[in-house]
Amino acid sequence: MPLSAMNASAAVVCTGNTCWHATEKYDYPPDARVTIHEDTWKPGPSITFREHTGRGYWAGETWKEC
Repeated sequence: MPLSAMNASAAVVCTGNTCWHATEKYDYPPDARVTIHEDTWKPGPSITFREHTGRGYWAGETWKEC
């Protein structure tokens, strides 16, 4: 279920099976289809982590600033 905001604590943010760690609160656009998990969430074997600095999200192979 896509969410639009997260708490200030650490979280795992995903678009599809691509995830990254976020430590700040961001509002994502609805079309980003971002899912936010608690930092304790355990990913399955099909999940790929791609870390990136700054505010944004992965859209396929492209990091989109927001």
